Amino acid sequence: MLVGVVLAGFRGVVRGVRCMAVGYMRVVAGLFVVASLMMIGCGIVMLGGMLVVFGGFAVMIDSLLRHGEPLSEAS
Repeated sequence: MLVGVVLAGFRGVVRGVRCMAVGYMRVVAGLFVVASLMMIGCGIVMLGGMLVVFGGFAVMIDSLLRHGEPLSEAS
């Protein structure tokens, strides 16, 4: 009788640990999904910022090459 109680308690602990481990893996997988989506979103924002900077650089080069005169001499 006592052995049955001990084994039942041990079996309950093992079952609880096994269920806890599976639930923990789901949480970790969900965190990986959230982190990867955030990285993709940050990459898109960074790409947009780089396009803005290169657009400003293109405007600056265009103003230097096409207009030819500095603003102080034109007025």
